[in-house]
Amino acid sequence: MQSIAGSPTIPSIAPPPEPVPAPAARRLPGVDAVRGIALLGVFVMHFHLTGWLRAGGLGEVPVPIEWLQTQTSSRAMSLFVLLAGVSVALMTGGSRLYSGRAGTLARRRIAARAAALFVIGLGIGSFAPSVLEYYAVLLVFLLAFTTLRARTLGLLAALAVPAVTLYAVWVLDRHAEWLMTETPNGLELLINPDRWGDYLFSLVFTGGGFQTVYGIPLVLAGLALGRLDLRARTVRGGLVVGGTSLALAALLVSWLAPMLFPDWALTEHTASNPLQLLRMPGLYAVSAVGIVFMIGVAALLLGVLSALLDRPAARWLLRPLTALGSMTLTWYAGHLAFLSLVGPQTRFSVAAFAGFIAIVMVVSVLWLRAFRRGPLEWLVHRISAAAAQDRVARGDRDGAPPARSPRDAVRAAPVATPVADSSRGRQPLGRTTLTALTAVGIGFAGVALILGVGGWVERGQLPAREPAESRITTMSDTESAVREADPALSGSNAGVPGADSGMNTTALTRPGVESVLSADDREFLAALARGGEFAARSEGQLLDAGRAVCAEVSGGADMAEAAERLGERTGLSAAGLVRLTVAAWDALCGRP
Repeated sequence: MQSIAGSPTIPSIAPPPEPVPAPAARRLPGVDAVRGIALLGVFVMHFHLTGWLRAGGLGEVPVPIEWLQTQTSSRAMSLFVLLAGVSVALMTGGSRLYSGRAGTLARRRIAARAAALFVIGLGIGSFAPSVLEYYAVLLVFLLAFTTLRARTLGLLAALAVPAVTLYAVWVLDRHAEWLMTETPNGLELLINPDRWGDYLFSLVFTGGGFQTVYGIPLVLAGLALGRLDLRARTVRGGLVVGGTSLALAALLVSWLAPMLFPDWALTEHTASNPLQLLRMPGLYAVSAVGIVFMIGVAALLLGVLSALLDRPAARWLLRPLTALGSMTLTWYAGHLAFLSLVGPQTRFSVAAFAGFIAIVMVVSVLWLRAFRRGPLEWLVHRISAAAAQDRVARGDRDGAPPARSPRDAVRAAPVATPVADSSRGRQPLGRTTLTALTAVGIGFAGVALILGVGGWVERGQLPAREPAESRITTMSDTESAVREADPALSGSNAGVPGADSGMNTTALTRPGVESVLSADDREFLAALARGGEFAARSEGQLLDAGRAVCAEVSGGADMAEAAERLGERTGLSAAGLVRLTVAAWDALCGRP
C-alpha cells in the first residue's frame, strides 16, 4: 500500500486501546450493603428506644432493646470507619493499584473529599455532635499508605491495634486533663482562629473519645481489604472464613480473659487495668479485642454480602439496603437534623423506629431511580471531581480515575458502558422531577405520621434542677456524694457495673443515646460554672470533666475513685464531679 506521497505506509503494531471499565460496573453492591448495615446501627445508637409499640419511661427500657443498644454502641461507627479504608482502596484502583498520573488524580480526589467532609461535619456540629471531622482526618492520614499492598497494610493494621489502645490508656491514666480541652463547636470554629491549635490537638489526639486514634487500625484494615479482588470467589470465601475466625477468636479471648487473669479481674476497673485491653464491649477506645472483633465482622459481612448480591434475586430483595448504603452521608446528616428538630430527650418506640427506617429505605430507592447520587454525595463528588479535573468519572459513584496509567490517559480509551445501565440517571426531566418529588413527599408524610401516632413518640422532659449552689457543695466523702446525688445508689462501692456492690446501677449503666446538651442542660452547666466549687470553670470544661468520669464508669470503673483520680489531676472537686456526672448522665455520657 502506498501513501499519497508515494512512500510506503508503515502499519501500526500498537495493540488497540483497551476500553476502560464502565463506571456502573465498578460499583460493588456488597460494600453498599455493609454501609447500609452500619448506618442502621448508627440509627439504633442515636434513637432513644424505650418500648415496643409505645415509648416508655427512661427506666422502662425492655432488656432486649437495652442489650441491642449496648452491643451497637461504638461498633456501628467502627464499621463505618473501616469502610472508609475500603472506599479509599477502591478510589485508588482496588486490587489493581493506580500509578503515575492516575494515582495522583485519585489521591487529589481523596484530599478534596476529606476537605468537603470536614466542612460538612462543621456544619452538622453546629446543631449535633458529628464524627465527619474525624473521618476527614483519617482520609488524609490514608494518603500516605495508598501505594502499599494488602499484606503490608494488614501488618500495619495489626501493629496499630495495641499501639492505639495503649495510647488511650496512657492518656486516661496520665493526662486526663487533655480530655478537658475546651474547643469551639461546629462553624463557631471559623470565627475563633485563636482556638484552632486547641481544636486540632483535640481533633487528632483525644477528641470524641479518641475517635481519630481509635480509627487508625480500622482504616488500615479497610484499605487492606479493599486491595483484594472483592469480585473473586476465592477472595470472598477467604473473607468469610478469615473474618469468622477473627471475630470468634476475639469473643473467646474476651470471655476467657477474666478467668486467665484473675488478679486483674479483682483489681480496680479503670482504663489502666490491663484487663480493659481484653474486655468487650467495655470502653471501646482501650479495647484491643474489640478492634480485632470489628475487623473480623467487617471481613465476614463483605464476603457474605458480596457473594450473595451476585444473584439477581438477592439484588432485588436487598435493593433497599444497598440504596440506603449509597446515601449514607445524606442520611447521616439527615437523621441528626431530625433528632435535633424533635428534641434530644425524645423517646421512640420500636414501631416508630421501624417506620422511620422503612421511609428512609423507600425514599432512597426512589431517589436513586431519578439521580445517580444522594444530595450530599453529589456535592462531595462534584468537589472532588473538580479538584482532580476528572471529567470521565462523572458516572462513577466510587470516584475511580478514568485511566489506570499515564499511557491509558493519553490514549483516551473509549468507555464500554453496558446497555442495561446506559439510561441510568438520564430519564426525561418530567419523570425525574416527579420521582424526586414523590420521594420527598413520602418522607415528609411518613415522618408526620410517626410523630402523630399516639404513644409512638414521647417528648422527654428533663427533671427540674435545683440551683447549683444547693446541689454542689464541697464534701470530704465522695461516696456519700454518689448516694446523695441519686438515692437509688446505695452501697459502699458505687458505680461498678456488674460488681457485687448491693446497689442499683441502672442509672449508671443505662446506655446514653444523646450526647447533645439540651437548653436545660446548658443552663445547668452554666450555673455550675458561675458559682460554688466550680467557679471559674467554663461550661465546656465541666462538660469534658463529666464525660471523662463516665468514660471510665462505662468501662467498669468505680465512679467515686474515677472522680477522685480526675479531681487530683485537674483541681476539680471529686464530690462535685460525681454529682455532675450523675445529674446529667444521659447528656454527658451519650454515645457518638
